Amino acid sequence: MKFKRHFAVLATALFFVVGLSVGAENRISLQAENDFWFHKDCDYTHATRLAYSRDEWEFAVQQNMYTPNDKKADYPLPDQHPYGGYLAAEGAYTFNHYRRTDRVGLQLGLVGPHTYAEQTQKAVHRMIGDVEPRGWKYQLKDEFIFEVLYLHSNELLIIGKEGGFESVLIGKAGGAAGLAQDYALAGLELRAGYNCKHESDDDIFSVANYKPDRFALYGIAGCDFRAYAYNIFLDGNYHRDSMSVDSRWDVFEGRFGFGYKIFGLDGRALWVYRTKEYETQLKNTQFMSVEFGFSF
Repeated sequence: MKFKRHFAVLATALFFVVGLSVGAENRISLQAENDFWFHKDCDYTHATRLAYSRDEWEFAVQQNMYTPNDKKADYPLPDQHPYGGYLAAEGAYTFNHYRRTDRVGLQLGLVGPHTYAEQTQKAVHRMIGDVEPRGWKYQLKDEFIFEVLYLHSNELLIIGKEGGFESVLIGKAGGAAGLAQDYALAGLELRAGYNCKHESDDDIFSVANYKPDRFALYGIAGCDFRAYAYNIFLDGNYHRDSMSVDSRWDVFEGRFGFGYKIFGLDGRALWVYRTKEYETQLKNTQFMSVEFGFSF
């Protein structure tokens, strides 16, 4: 009897998932960002994001981590990036128009010890034989976070044949508001290659939101400017005492890389360069952003 009940629950769940998938474009993706490739392990150091999209809807979970430059110190470092973790769930909807999109998202989550960024980083460092960070006791305190995200993308210039070799210049504007980060954004992205004219993207949401019907291979060059009013990961907790630094309001970011799709598999690899985000930051930030997706 117990087996029959378990089988019935499994069959119902399977029927529900299959029913949702019929007649819809579904995609599962995994994204990772890390500064390991540039022999760094500080400031914005790592993020992992798992997402599921169905037509215009997308749902995701993500974990980010931020650390100072000196991992061996077990005392406060007032001039370096505070230790911090971010764990959030996100829902987003894209309004598609001719040559432009409007995307609205909502993130709900936490900063602080219950994001388990400390345990994640220490476990990875033990696996690779790296130094164990000793200052997580001074990380941001637990606080609830909500964040509203918006991005407008517009294909400003298209050269070439759609579905063939082409170049596309995309303009972007948007921002975020909430308890984690408040900023406005403006930027440009150039794509050039085979079958590259499709939905634009931004790392507000994910590295790739790209679902062509055919084989695709293209290069990417993009830049963004962000004007910050508040950044909890630098300015500290919003109603509790915590470590903080003097954040900069002006941040520039450049991205260079490539994207592809073949037989339902797609992905992108980007080198990301970001200018200093706080006054005492030693170096500009560099990291690799890689995403793998599967459409069905």
